[in-house]
Amino acid sequence: YARVLQVARDAAQALAAGLRPSPPQGWQVEVVYANGTALRYGSLARERCRAYAIAGDGALVIARG
Repeated sequence: YARVLQVARDAAQALAAGLRPSPPQGWQVEVVYANGTALRYGSLARERCRAYAIAGDGALVIARG
């Protein structure tokens, strides 16, 4: 669980810096914005667990891996 939480935090920090999230291979990050737009980054090999983080702009970051 600690690893997926770190992936979520890294993605939230990337968004805050204006960068595109780049999850590790086999991981997926989904970003859900307040207006309902959802973007996915990475590819999910197999979901074992997921974690959430909030980006600086209020977007919900869901990491799955």
